[in-house]
Parts: sequence; C-alpha cells; structure tokens
Amino acid sequence: MFKKTPVPKNTLAKISALITLVMGLFMFVFARTDVIAIPWLAQVIAIILLTFSIHVATSYLLKRYTFIIESMLGAAESGEGAYDFIITEFRSNREIKVCHVSDKSIKYIRVVTPENKKAVSAERKKMQKYTYDIAFAVPRKIEIVVENGGELASMLVTYDEELLDALISIGVIKR
Repeated sequence: MFKKTPVPKNTLAKISALITLVMGLFMFVFARTDVIAIPWLAQVIAIILLTFSIHVATSYLLKRYTFIIESMLGAAESGEGAYDFIITEFRSNREIKVCHVSDKSIKYIRVVTPENKKAVSAERKKMQKYTYDIAFAVPRKIEIVVENGGELASMLVTYDEELLDALISIGVIKR
C-alpha cells in the first residue's frame, strides 16, 4: 500500500495571494478618497484582485490531497495484483473521497512538462477534466487518463516522484 500527501512549498502562491489582497484593499480605500478620478473603476479592479486572492488561497493553500494506491479487496489472496487508486481531499478538517479508480481503467499516465503542454491541452479538450493539483505555477504535473463509462477522462495531479514511482511499480505505466 502506498499513501502520500504531497505538501508543496507554494511560496509563490502565498506571495501572490498576499500582494493581491493588499493591493485590493488599498484600491478600495483609495476609491473612497478624491485621489482616484474614477472611483467605480478602482472598485472593480479591487474586486478582481480580491477574487484572485481568494481563489489562490482556497485552491492552493487551504486544500490537501492524499493519494493512495492499495490492493483491491480479495486481489492479494487470489494473486491477481489488482490495485485501486484513491484520492481524498482534506479541506477544513473534512475528509472527502474525490476519486476512486481501478488500475485496470487507467489507460496511460504521463508527466506534463512545458515541452508537451500544448499537445496535452489539445488532447484534454476532448475529455472530461479533473484537477487534483495544489502546486501553484509549477511546470510539471502528472496526467492520469482513465476510461470512465466508455469515455476518456483526464486527471491532473500534483507532481510527486514517489507517486510516479509507485504507479510504475504496480505496472500501470512503463518508462
């Protein structure tokens, strides 16, 4: 069984959220004074900045995902070697299972890098898309493509070398 909760540093996310929060608050304050000629425009810009700050905080700083690879019930005894890939989300002291797929439904896994990002984006347009990534502005991610009810679905997860090695070790992908 493999269980990993990657915790990226997300220094850039913290800085971005803090700077946009402070800038948004200053824009609101200056909109109330006579310093800015068009106060409603300053308020709109402040709302956009505050919305971005809240989005970064809730998407990248307050979420945690745990990736689990475990043997299916009864598979270890029969020697089949079937595994389940499970993703649980932790938010506000709540644990929610957000993904549970069998290794047999996984079609392929690849690392998304800046070099192949355009090709991956073009292929993802034709699929259902799920994102379980908490790393802000990181160039590498892991894409897991699964068959979901006859259709393909793409899951982007936080890049982690141990997770990639665990997926390789169960035979899902081969390097």
